[in-house]
Parts: sequence; structure tokens; C-alpha cells
Amino acid sequence: LIYLKNISVSHYKKSKALSEYYSKTIVYTTEENTFQIGNVVQAQGKCTIPEAPTNPGQFDMPAYYRAQGIGFTLQRATALLTDDHVHLLLQTLHEIRGRLAESIRSIANEQDAALMCAVLLGDRTGLDEETLSLYRDGGISHIFSISGLHISMLGMLLFGLFRKAGMKYGVSALASMSVMLSYCLMTGASSSAVRAFLMYLVYLGAQAAGRTYDMKNGLALAVLCLLMGNGELLSQGGFQLSVLAVFGIAWISPLLQRVCGGGRKRREAFLVSLGVQLAILPCLLYHFFEFPPFGIVLNLLVLPFMSLAVMMGLAACLGGLLFAPAGVLLFAPCHYILAWYEVLCARSREIPGWMQTWGRPQTASILLYVVCLAGFCWLLGRKRRAALAGPGAVLLLAAGVWMLSFHYREAFEITFLDVGQGDGIFWETDGGTAFLCDGGSSSVTEVGKYRIIPFLKYRGRNVLDYVFITHMDEDHVNGIEELLGQEIGGIDIGHLVLPDLETRDERFGKIEKMAQRRGIPLIYLRRGMVIQAGDLSV
Repeated sequence: LIYLKNISVSHYKKSKALSEYYSKTIVYTTEENTFQIGNVVQAQGKCTIPEAPTNPGQFDMPAYYRAQGIGFTLQRATALLTDDHVHLLLQTLHEIRGRLAESIRSIANEQDAALMCAVLLGDRTGLDEETLSLYRDGGISHIFSISGLHISMLGMLLFGLFRKAGMKYGVSALASMSVMLSYCLMTGASSSAVRAFLMYLVYLGAQAAGRTYDMKNGLALAVLCLLMGNGELLSQGGFQLSVLAVFGIAWISPLLQRVCGGGRKRREAFLVSLGVQLAILPCLLYHFFEFPPFGIVLNLLVLPFMSLAVMMGLAACLGGLLFAPAGVLLFAPCHYILAWYEVLCARSREIPGWMQTWGRPQTASILLYVVCLAGFCWLLGRKRRAALAGPGAVLLLAAGVWMLSFHYREAFEITFLDVGQGDGIFWETDGGTAFLCDGGSSSVTEVGKYRIIPFLKYRGRNVLDYVFITHMDEDHVNGIEELLGQEIGGIDIGHLVLPDLETRDERFGKIEKMAQRRGIPLIYLRRGMVIQAGDLSV
């Protein structure tokens, strides 16, 4: 695929969607090409507008592309070079990134190399879905984002080294700023990386001017600059999480440390992690509908080793370029740190309640949580606290968290899911019993993953009491096969209801075995049978 910017469109049928295109597009081509950054390219192909979500909880692809300035994509395209001008800086950084990635792959096994390419270079292309899911479920997938951990740690290290080498403040600041700007551009200049770089500039300015660095002001300035450049970022989950995490560190954690007392590093680290989780909780639920409550503890066991992993990973990259055995030796700590992370995430999945699926909170619930959190911080921040201020603050916070889990439902709701060519019907009683009748599609790939499961989690459902399969056609059953195949982190099924057929095909037998392997009771439906759920009779 090729990313094109500064585009113009010609030779197309008049379309309102195309007339409102943005400045960038993605071209998907099956041809090999040797284009470089800065080339002018003429591309022709099938124009595809990102499909808007048609089910609650479905990923909003148009909004995601709008934040990147992309209005459409070209599929099955051909591309022709019309001007071989090259952007020397960006192309050089791109080639350096490629060399570093090759170095990592030459000194590490395939899985470790994919993880370290994501951690160090922001390149997730080598990560498989299972690995991403493992780290996401553990609440530590943020280690794959180039953010403050990388920019501030490496930048401050460079600044300190330049100062120790005898360079003046201004020269040290300019040199370290140049290196970190290049690193930010090389790794893709994501919103979290740019936010961290802008805050780092404020830090350098404070150092050069002999002033005190204030994280709150640095964050505010970075957010304003980013939103002035692209207001669409405001609706993106990645941007929100990045900003709210720093908000939790800058505002909430100091109040917690003030009340609980400092002195012990473990206690302070826990309170920092707690402050971050309180800040990002509504954002996690709004975009992902669930959160790992043990992520607070898991981060305490992960973050102390992260700095070492980044430093040794970079050293191993550079060492591998010069002398491969040296790179292998330097990478050894990274291998064991990554293995430790994998064990932690895998063990966390075995804890009862390791993932809480609360669904998307209503707007009023989020506003009430914000009010409760503000009241919590106000009570903790008062210089003269009354005797009941502490318990009152805790109760206020608990009320806010409870509001995020509260959902007002009608007495009875039924939803016909848009699964393309196929069927998927969900209904829920006022008593909370949930049913799914069929779930499949012959036109949507992985309909369970992209349509059915997101809807269920949006509703706050990780359990289906009854799943009906009317017959074994592809467009009625393949999504349910996905549900049955997810043994970890999937949707639990109370009963699987199948038609009582005299002749049963291979697919019927396969579904029976999948259900039996997960310990799901089977009900064979006959005429005249009744399933009773409260006041509802099926």
C-alpha cells in the first residue's frame, strides 16, 4: 500500500462523498514498486469510501480515517511515477527505520523481533492478533505506543549526556531536540508521540531559560497545538487515552500521594497507576466497552522493566548493525523481559473477573463520573480537611464508578443486527436474560469479530443465556462458530439450542463438538417446547 498526500482527483463520476475528500488517500496495489518519500505518483483504481458503522459498537472507520485526513481509498490500483523528487530527510529516516528493523530481526526470534519493532519503532505489522489481544487484555498494550516513556526518557538522557560533555544549555537543548524530532518522525509521528515531543520541548525551554517545568502547562500547550492542527483528533480514542493518562499523572496522582503519604516507591508507583486508571476509565469503556481491573497491578510489574527494555533494545539494534553477536548479547535482557510480560498477561487471564465488560456508558453517566471525580479531587486537595472528608471522597468516587456501569434499559428490546447477507437477531428481557438467534454472513468477513461481538460488548454482555441456530447455512452460523471458538476472552454461552434433525451434516457435528469442548449444554428444539425466562415465553 502507498500513502499519498497533497492529492487531486480527476476522471471520476460526480459524487458528493468524493467532492468532500481530504488531503490524503491510501492506494492498495498488487504491483511491486520502488517509490520513495517525496515522489509524485499518478494512481488509478476502484474508489472506496470507508463504510459507516451500521450497528451499535461497530468500529467507526470514517471517523478513524478523517482523523488522518483520508477521505477514500483506491483498491486494485495501478501507480505510475511522474516525478522522482525525494524528500531527503524523511526518506533517510525511513531507510534508517528499515535498517534498524532488519537488525532486530537478525538478532532475535520472530516473536521477540515483532514485539520490539512495535515497542521501539512503532511498527506493529509483525504482531499477530493473539499477541495483541494478550497484551490488550492485560492492560499493557500501551507499551506499543511511541509516547512519553520513549520521548521523555531518551530525550532527557541525551540532554544530560550533552550537558556532561560540556555543551551549553542552549546547544544541548537544540541537539537533543533535533534527535528526538527525528525519532518522532521516524516512528510515524503518532498523536501520542507528537504530544510527548511537544511536552519535551517545554521541558527543554524551561531548562534553557532556568525556569521550572510544569507538566500541566506542558500538556495543555501540546493539546492545543495538536487540536489546532487537526480537530478530528478530539474524537479519537488513542488521542484521548494519551492525554487523559498524563492528566492522571499530573493532577490525580499527586493528590493521592498527598493523602496516602509518600516515601515508599512501590506505594507511589501504585498511586500513579491508580491515578492514570481513574482518568482513563470512562474513555476505555466508551471506546472498548471493557477494562481489566488488575491492569493497575500489572503495570506496576511491567513499567519498572520498560526503561531497561527500551535502552537495551536500542543498544542491541545498533550493536547488531556493527557486529551481530554483540547485538544478540545486548538483546538478551529484552528477551527475558518480554517473556516475563507474556507470563504476566497469560496468568492475569486466569484470575476470576480479570476482564469487566460494562458496555458503553451513557453520556449522562460519563458527566456524573466527571463531576464525582472532580469532587473527589477537591476533597483530597483541601488544605483543611474535615474528619469525614476522606470517607466522603471515597464514597463519591465509588458512586461515580457505579454510574459508569449503570445502563437504563427498556422492559424488552430486540435488535436485528446488520450482518450483510445473513441473520443475527438479539433480544434481552427486563430481567437481563439475553438471546441470540443465528449469527452469520456470506458477505461480511469475520462477522462475529467485527459485527456481533462488538455489539454484545457495547451492550455490556459477555454472557448469552441462549443461542439459537435455526439451520446450518453459512449466512446463519459462521459468526456463532467464531463465538464458540473463542475460549479465552470471548462470549460465554449458557445454552446452545439446535434443531432436532434426523439427518445431521458435518457442520452440525462440528458445532456440537465445539460446544461440548467448552462445556456448553445443548438443547435440541422440538415442536411444542417452551423456554421460559421471567415473563417471556419462547
